[in-house]
Amino acid sequence: MWIADNWTDYEVLDAASGEKLERWGDYILVRPDPQVIWHTGKNDARWSYPNGHYHRSKKGGGSWEFFDLPKSWTISYNAGAGDLSFHLKPFAFKHTGLFPEQAVNWNWITEKIRHTGREVSVLNLFAYTGGATVAAAKAGAKVTHVDASKGMVTWAKENAAASGLADAPIRWLVDDCVKFVKREIRRGHHYDGVIMDPPSYGRGPKGEIWKIEESIYPFIRLTAQLLSDKPLFFLINSYTTGLAPSVLSYMISTEIIPAHGGHVEAGEKIGVIGVNGAGKTTLMNILAGKEKADSGSIFISGNTTMGFLEQQDHFDDDSTLLEETKRIYRRFTRMESELSELSQRIALAAESAAADEALLRRYGDLQERYSREGGFTYRSEMRGILSSMGFDESF
Repeated sequence: MWIADNWTDYEVLDAASGEKLERWGDYILVRPDPQVIWHTGKNDARWSYPNGHYHRSKKGGGSWEFFDLPKSWTISYNAGAGDLSFHLKPFAFKHTGLFPEQAVNWNWITEKIRHTGREVSVLNLFAYTGGATVAAAKAGAKVTHVDASKGMVTWAKENAAASGLADAPIRWLVDDCVKFVKREIRRGHHYDGVIMDPPSYGRGPKGEIWKIEESIYPFIRLTAQLLSDKPLFFLINSYTTGLAPSVLSYMISTEIIPAHGGHVEAGEKIGVIGVNGAGKTTLMNILAGKEKADSGSIFISGNTTMGFLEQQDHFDDDSTLLEETKRIYRRFTRMESELSELSQRIALAAESAAADEALLRRYGDLQERYSREGGFTYRSEMRGILSSMGFDESF
């Protein structure tokens, strides 16, 4: 799980009964959150004395109730290249102008840009108030910021100025993202990094309709044409409940990886947190089949692939990093060995005109599984992992 745990100006203090209690700098806000489905006690005294409380209406929407809260204030975050400052302004639909969990993406793109050792150009689409824009610019990239809302672009400019980036090489554009990408393709422009945070539903400045279920795949295919010869990243963020990470991962795997290499990181992950002795390692050992549970039941779906990384490493001192990384993909090397053996047996059977139907079926099934699970891409994925960490095959 990627956790935005480097914040000092933002904190989730508590959550219960469909609401979150948050600290934004010096101010306490209560906002609704549909994921908070538990009904634990609201024991923190700050529940009773917030500076602002957004009440959701049963008819849809909602409204803010303010208690000694300024119209705007500023909080800061350091993504690794210096402080980023953001102006907050509570407005419609419970928002403040910033999604703090996006800090993990700011950290990630900052690291990518700072360690590349060359000039980097980044395209930020559906760019909102510019959190990723100022992070990329602070890391040294040239950024093109595109959003259909003039108000959001103005707000993003304010955040850039507050972050000391008023004169940074940032292009600010109020435009429909699809139309802009098409024009950039015609112009022959390319970018080393693409960031997009598409809404579930939206309208462009001239009434253009965006529905993510219908639009996201053709838009990824379109935007992929803007990547440079040596791209650093292609980052998609989505809050659309019905759009699973695995779906986005598949889209990138089919439209980006074949042409540019690299690997895809996506998924919903869970972190188990507890004090020493709480049983975290024991639970992981039980799930991995290394220990037996005293009671209870574990259900694992049939198409689940289990992996286990030991708490203590047992690396061979004489092995390279590439060789150690290959151990993660041992199932592919085993499949390759079996496919090779089956191929030889089929060839011998063909010579004697005694081809075994079961042998052919086993070969076909295994080859299909090898392809489905990533057998044709695992080597590039392996090298991509090492490369993204700054290692080459000599280590």
